[in-house]
Amino acid sequence: MEREKINYLTKEFSKNIESVNIRSLEKRLQETNDEYFSEFSTLNFKSVKKAKLLSFFGFFGLDRFYLNDVKTGIFKLAYFLILILCYLFIPIDLNDGIILFMVIVIPFSVVYFFFYLHDIVTVSSKVKFYNLSKIQAVLYNIKYKKS
Repeated sequence: MEREKINYLTKEFSKNIESVNIRSLEKRLQETNDEYFSEFSTLNFKSVKKAKLLSFFGFFGLDRFYLNDVKTGIFKLAYFLILILCYLFIPIDLNDGIILFMVIVIPFSVVYFFFYLHDIVTVSSKVKFYNLSKIQAVLYNIKYKKS
């Protein structure tokens, strides 16, 4: 591929993937033909900013759905809804209700809070990994077409 096209693609890729992977991608792009430039330039990447916003306000697992991690998104949504139902329907004014609340709801809330914090911290690297996998899929398809 021409040097100008490689520079353009690496500039675009550097916004959407980890900088560690740029050099290896640049080498692999040099080995590809110019006819595949359009496949790379039309890739739609996931936005890191949008994913961070969805993660921050994503009690419902929206960040997971955004990254096509549907199973974990459904789990996170169900977990959150069950916690909300427990908060609403466990009567705290009864002795049994207080014990049930302290034994079940509070520990599960703490676990959910750490799950939520983990998603906020790691969402940008997950988006960049997702974008890198899209580039690698195109490279794999090109390699598969050649052989």
